Amino acid sequence: MSSLLYQRRFFPYYTFNMVVGLDDAGKGVCYSYDVVGSTEPFEYGTRGTASSFVEPLLDCLMRKEHMVGQAPAAMSRAETVETLKNAFTSAAERDIYTGDSVKFFVITKDGVDTEIFPLRKD
Repeated sequence: MSSLLYQRRFFPYYTFNMVVGLDDAGKGVCYSYDVVGSTEPFEYGTRGTASSFVEPLLDCLMRKEHMVGQAPAAMSRAETVETLKNAFTSAAERDIYTGDSVKFFVITKDGVDTEIFPLRKD
C-alpha cells in the first residue's frame, strides 16, 4: 500500500487507509497510512469524517488517557465492541457525514468475525 500511494504522490488518491491485523506475537496492530504512503503502527486508530470525535473517546475509554487516577485495564472482546458501538453512536449524533452503519471486523488468530451495527437513519 505504501508503494502504491507513494507512486501517486503528485496526483494522490486522497484516501487515508488503515491495514489491521495480528503481528508475529499475535497482538493486534493498526497501520495508518497518509496520502503519500507514510505509515506507523498504532494499537488502534480511526479514519474518516468522524475521526476527530471517535479518537478522543477511544483514548479515554480504552486506554484511560488523560484521566486522573485511572490505569489502563484489559478489555474483553464484548467490552471492546460495546465501547466502539458507543463511540460511533456518539459520533453519528455530531457528524452529518457519518454513514448509516458501522461494519466491525473482529480479527483473532482463529479468523475474522464481521458485525454490522446500524446508526441513525436520518
